[in-house]
Amino acid sequence: MKIDVNEAHGNVISIEVSEEIITKTQVEKVEEVINDLKEKYNDIRLFIMIGEHSKISFKGVLEALNIVKDDHKVIHKVGIVGNSTFIKEGTALDNLALPWKEKYFNIENLEKAWEWITH
Repeated sequence: MKIDVNEAHGNVISIEVSEEIITKTQVEKVEEVINDLKEKYNDIRLFIMIGEHSKISFKGVLEALNIVKDDHKVIHKVGIVGNSTFIKEGTALDNLALPWKEKYFNIENLEKAWEWITH
C-alpha cells in the first residue's frame, strides 16, 4: 500500500491499494498520517485507489475501515476509485451508516473523483 499526503491539498490523504492483503503495519501507517494531519486540519479526506489488478478481499475492506474508526470526526469525505462491483455496492451501504460522505468512481472517472474529493 502506498500512502501520500497531497501537497496542493494538504488535507487529502491518497492511499493506493495494490495488494489483496492489508497488513497491520500499513493500517498503523495510515492512522499515523491521519493523526499528524488532525493537528492541522479538521476536515481530512481519503482518496483510495484500488488498482484494476487488485482483487481486495472482504477482510481487506474491513481492515481499511478499521483505519478510520477512531477518526470519524475529522474525516469528511472518502473517495474510492476502482473497478469492483463489490466495493461500489459497499460504498452505497456505507453512506447509510457512516458519518462521512463516501463515493465510488470507476477507474476511467479518475479526474471526476479527484475533483469531488478536493472540493
